[in-house]
Amino acid sequence: MNNQRSLGATITVESTPGKGSRFTVRIPRTPLAEGGPLPREALRGRKVLVVDDEPDIAELIAVHLEPYEVETTIAHSGAEALEHLKRERFDAMTLDILMPGMSGFDVLERVRADPELAQTSVVFVSVYSGREA
Repeated sequence: MNNQRSLGATITVESTPGKGSRFTVRIPRTPLAEGGPLPREALRGRKVLVVDDEPDIAELIAVHLEPYEVETTIAHSGAEALEHLKRERFDAMTLDILMPGMSGFDVLERVRADPELAQTSVVFVSVYSGREA
């Protein structure tokens, strides 16, 4: 087991050969700023680009953001995501890692290289199954 600390956060890795690995990330909750909005309220009105080549997964992410009154746009490929990012401003994006053609890492590389997009918050969301993972 390896445990790494940074800014109060911990990342723990447990690995068993032939069985797999479990990564645990713990990030301490910071107190709400005096008079600041509640987390649910802080998301209201934000615009998020959901990028996933699996339509059901993309829709699931978008549906889970609805109660927070987040406006979502769905893209099913890296190229489509980059087109949306050129035309519209987003507060954040969720990004699948494994997509055919342009991977999530390829998309992130292009976003970070573009001065107008470099500050876009990105959350990787990916589902792995099978031995190839």
